[in-house]
Amino acid sequence: MSQLYQFSQNLAIGKQGEWQMIIFFIWLGFTQVELEEVYQHQLERQGYPLIVDVSDRPDYQEQEIDLLLYNHPDKCPISVEVKKQPSALKWGNLFFQITNHRGDPGWGDKSNAHYFAFIVPDSEILLVKRSKLSALTRKHQFQLKTMDNGEEGLLIPVSDVRNICDPDKIIPIPKLA
Repeated sequence: MSQLYQFSQNLAIGKQGEWQMIIFFIWLGFTQVELEEVYQHQLERQGYPLIVDVSDRPDYQEQEIDLLLYNHPDKCPISVEVKKQPSALKWGNLFFQITNHRGDPGWGDKSNAHYFAFIVPDSEILLVKRSKLSALTRKHQFQLKTMDNGEEGLLIPVSDVRNICDPDKIIPIPKLA
């Protein structure tokens, strides 16, 4: 499998995860708006909460941020990096990227997001503070995994991430018939 194909496949999975998170937040009552419309929307409608997809904007891509959540006019947005992890349910681990396929720093160390949203398909969404996850990776010696495309990362047991999530940040995904 070529690196380009695997990158494209991972990108498609990531986009699907971002869309799932947007739908989830809309279900919670968020209104999706464009970044340029946030302040106008706030002034005209005084409507909250708001969600903005910034995953395609280079300035946010550089910071590894996919979504911005606005809850209140006087507060800064909460930033979220979404990671859909298809193999997490099967293997019981989340992949925390240290270096990407080019050998550059990976999203695990590079992200400036307040939260990581790990989607464990058919199971749960884990919203974990970046600071807590970073502390966990420094505290423990997790297995290092090198992927076929050259990415390197830590395999962190889902249970360890679940343990550092605030209880209200573990969201079960309902089974659909």
